Amino acid sequence: LNIYKYLLKPNAALEMKTDNVGFFEFGLESMEEVGAKILDISRDLTAENRPDNVVTEYEKRWSDMGIKINYVKVTF
Repeated sequence: LNIYKYLLKPNAALEMKTDNVGFFEFGLESMEEVGAKILDISRDLTAENRPDNVVTEYEKRWSDMGIKINYVKVTF
């Protein structure tokens, strides 16, 4: 995260999507530790049916199996 913090332009955002709840929680904790500001968060991205969400092959596979997709967008 510190590398992203260094590489990203001011006010640029980092987005993370995952079906793994443990990894998502770890990511949120880690983002908090480096001072990231949450701009958007979802614990069931598929159910929200956002028109701007680009669905990956894996995201579709897991969603079709009923697995929730977690999403967060942060800035540093």
